[in-house]
Amino acid sequence: MHSKLLARWVLSCVALTAVVWAHGTGPRIMGIVRAVTEYAITVETMQHQQVTLQLDDETTYRGDSGAAQLQDVRVGDRIVVHGENRPGGLFAEVVRFAHVPETEHRGPR
Repeated sequence: MHSKLLARWVLSCVALTAVVWAHGTGPRIMGIVRAVTEYAITVETMQHQQVTLQLDDETTYRGDSGAAQLQDVRVGDRIVVHGENRPGGLFAEVVRFAHVPETEHRGPR
C-alpha cells in the first residue's frame, strides 16, 4: 500500500514539475497544501518546512483539468508553485495542483 502511495506521489510531482520548468528562474515550491486564504497559500514541502506564498491578481492557477481559480485549491492537494521574490515577500506566479483523495492526505514523507 505504501509503495502505491509513494509511486502516485512521485508521478504527480514529476508531472506537475515538468510543466513549471518552462517558467522563470524563481523558487519552485512543491508539496502539500496546508492552508488557503484569499491572500496566501501555505505549502508543506517534502522537507517538512512550511512555506507561505502571497497571492495577487497576477497569480495563475492550473488544476487537474486545466485552467482553474483559487477557489479550486483545497487543503491536502499536491501542489507545485513557481514563486517570485518581490518586495513584501514570496509571491506565487503559477500554481499547479492535483486533488488527492481524502484517504491520502497524510502529507509528504
